[in-house]
Amino acid sequence: MSLHRKNWDQKEKEEILLFVQQHGISRASREFNVSTAAIYNWKKKFES
Repeated sequence: MSLHRKNWDQKEKEEILLFVQQHGISRASREFNVSTAAIYNWKKKFES
C-alpha cells in the first residue's frame, strides 16, 4: 500500500466514473488503484 495519497482532478474523476458505468465499480477500483468508497463519494457528488 502506498503512503502517498493521489489527488484526483475533476477530469480524472469524470473519466473514472465513465469507466464505472461500462465496467463496474470493482473493476474501476482495481484499474485505477482507487478505493470503492472514493468512487461512491464522487458518484454521490456528481449526481447532486
